[in-house]
Amino acid sequence: MISLRWLTGIVAALALVAAGCGGTTAQVGAGASSLVPASAPAFIAIDSDPSSQQWQTIDALASKFPDKQQAVDSIKQDLSKQDVSWEQDVKPVLQGELDFVWLDLRNNGQNFVMLLQPKDEAKFKQLVAKASDKPAYDKFRGWYVIATKRETIDRFEHESNAATSMLADNKTFVQSMDRLGDDSIVRAYVNGKSLMNVPKLRPIADKVGKLDWIALRVGATSEGIGLDTIVHGTLGPLFKGGSSKLLGRVPGDALVYLSFHGSKGMFNGLGSQFQQLARPLQQLGRILEGENAIYVRPGSGLPEVTLLATPPKGTNGAAIVDRLVKRYAGGAVPSLYYANVGGHLVVSDRKAALRAAKVPGVSLSDSDEFKQAKEASGMPDNTSSTLFVNVHASVPYVEKLAGQHIPAEIARNIKPLRSAVEYAASHTHELQVTFFLRIK
Repeated sequence: MISLRWLTGIVAALALVAAGCGGTTAQVGAGASSLVPASAPAFIAIDSDPSSQQWQTIDALASKFPDKQQAVDSIKQDLSKQDVSWEQDVKPVLQGELDFVWLDLRNNGQNFVMLLQPKDEAKFKQLVAKASDKPAYDKFRGWYVIATKRETIDRFEHESNAATSMLADNKTFVQSMDRLGDDSIVRAYVNGKSLMNVPKLRPIADKVGKLDWIALRVGATSEGIGLDTIVHGTLGPLFKGGSSKLLGRVPGDALVYLSFHGSKGMFNGLGSQFQQLARPLQQLGRILEGENAIYVRPGSGLPEVTLLATPPKGTNGAAIVDRLVKRYAGGAVPSLYYANVGGHLVVSDRKAALRAAKVPGVSLSDSDEFKQAKEASGMPDNTSSTLFVNVHASVPYVEKLAGQHIPAEIARNIKPLRSAVEYAASHTHELQVTFFLRIK
């Protein structure tokens, strides 16, 4: 027997099993929104059509992994243990879109319904009948509404009938779906005002600002899989940062790179809780007020780890580190090297990092792997933060450090992974955060 979570997980985890049919290009995100009151605080749309173009793309990406079929067979076996057949029970049901609608954000987020239009209604009813918790369902305006309790369905239908405007015509919802674009497996919308009315978030309202909406998209391209999150509104300091300018100063062989922006007094709160650390935290915060980057490069033994900071104009970063070392570490820290280089503070466990900061040679921004990751992910030239991981080069280095090879069954299935990149970019009244996993 299966539980309600299987009915939702089937679409998210198994649609690739049926890939191989002719592709379609139905837009995700419209679906049942014409039935949903505009007051709904959250809406999620999942592409549940195994023949859609997005699932075709994911199937092509999955085929790059040697053990794909083994994973598919395992999923089918797990279903069969629950007396469910993919071919006979699940596949005949799937088409179009599966939507989740939250009626409010109370009750730990449990007040939601699912809406779908099954391809075969008889098969849908048979599948629901196999659920161990026997979810309630009802047909409403051509859509099946599913929930754990009948009262939730009744409430949704009542609110839908009584609504004066629907989500499909709501300006913020339409704007969020337009910003996310057409090609996606999942698209989600959260009403900003409803979110900020959650009691736990009210104390940070001044830092968050005025949110109109938050939207999320999961989608695939021939290069990999991406996750986009867009925050729209008049954003507070929590979402603000400067542009990233340190990529050109980082050596091109960096395996991991993370940039971030500090702010004035960023550690003041911590210092008040730990009085003995107040002074050193204030000085450290002074160093990190601007743009900063941490990167990892391969070394002859352990990797080189380097901090590249941009202290405010007139601040001698190396002198501050020197004072901290003398006062709190007895005058010296083994394998710690630091210096001011070209207006930046460089702190590393390798002396070579200081030389590389002066003459970086080929920078990370000019390296082939980073440029390919940037293009595949759609990263703009100006970002407020960036995370880059060169997966392809990191694996052999980790094997070298460990003195042994990764097991063959793992090695062959991580070989298609080239890189992972995350970045945040600011637009007018928006912050976009994107994560992209490049597969080749």
